[in-house]
Amino acid sequence: MPRRDEGPSLDDLRRFGSEADTTGYCPECGAEVYDDADACPKCFAWITGRTLHKPPEDLALQKKMRQVIVFITLLTMFPIVLRLLGGL
Repeated sequence: MPRRDEGPSLDDLRRFGSEADTTGYCPECGAEVYDDADACPKCFAWITGRTLHKPPEDLALQKKMRQVIVFITLLTMFPIVLRLLGGL
């Protein structure tokens, strides 16, 4: 009868750290994977050394905020540039 992997024991977790210390997120699909995994078990993308340590939702929010800040900056600079060019 095949053995079933039940994950690390409580003693192992205390000794080697929690599972959160050894997991990351696939950069392709966002699935949770172990840091030392060669491929994502969900999308099968090769991820060696490229795991994300923040959930993909956090990274998407940061990217969106960056885009909003750039847009607002460009929007506020547009009248200033027009005024400067018009004054030549």
